[in-house]
Amino acid sequence: LDRPLLLLLDGIWLLATIPDWSMALSSCWSLYIRCEHEIPSFDPLSIIVKLYLAGLIMKVGDGRINEQSTRLFSLANDSLSIFLAKQESEFQLSLVSKTAKRASNQRARRILSLLRIYVKKILRFENSEMHGVFGKDHPSILWYHSFLGDILCVLANCEFRKSRKRILWSMAVERYSTSLHGWIESCGIFHPNVLISSTSLARCLRELDERDKAITLLKTIILQVRKNMEDSVNSNHLGDRRTALGYVKPKAGESWEPKSLRNYLSLERSLCVSKWR
Repeated sequence: LDRPLLLLLDGIWLLATIPDWSMALSSCWSLYIRCEHEIPSFDPLSIIVKLYLAGLIMKVGDGRINEQSTRLFSLANDSLSIFLAKQESEFQLSLVSKTAKRASNQRARRILSLLRIYVKKILRFENSEMHGVFGKDHPSILWYHSFLGDILCVLANCEFRKSRKRILWSMAVERYSTSLHGWIESCGIFHPNVLISSTSLARCLRELDERDKAITLLKTIILQVRKNMEDSVNSNHLGDRRTALGYVKPKAGESWEPKSLRNYLSLERSLCVSKWR
């Protein structure tokens, strides 16, 4: 079922190398519509097509993330998050199920096998020619590394053997590190996705018993965020608050925006967890 869709993806890459961005974008929209009708939204190919489509929209535009590309990134993120949460939940339930132990173990192993196959499928796109077309610091590629890190973390949670868990956590560290450095390099330390990557990376480091590295990472980002929030509060011009991006501290008499407060507290919470021994 995937083969015709993969051939269409190859055609989009050929158009992008010409480069004929408009034609590549049109073809990718067609592929996206076919994926939506023919395969589940959480299928690795469907996730990849959403990322590539968002990237092509940026290429045809001014190169910046716009409303359309943001929506596609969000759709890909939501589809993957729902799938992973469901698999992890069902795996945990199978371990505590009161049904026959053999049946429960078989169910857990089926989920584990599904996740292993899922990782292999999404890894096959790592050397895709489209990665070269976009470049290593392009948002589509950085999201890819973040997604792969998320999948590896869930797989690590479900693995039985400690040695395999450690390997998977180490692989996730590599992915989140790539994503984190990419977001900082291309968008600055105050981009909201730096929060996502840093807290995820810190969690993996804790699992590998590298708490000191996790604490150093989070402290560095939190200190920068705190300094930036103070600078934004002291600024008399709204335009000077442009670097706050999700970490805007309210001025006197104002209330926290829920998203800003949630983003900031998640960093502080992750640091507290890292310090807890």
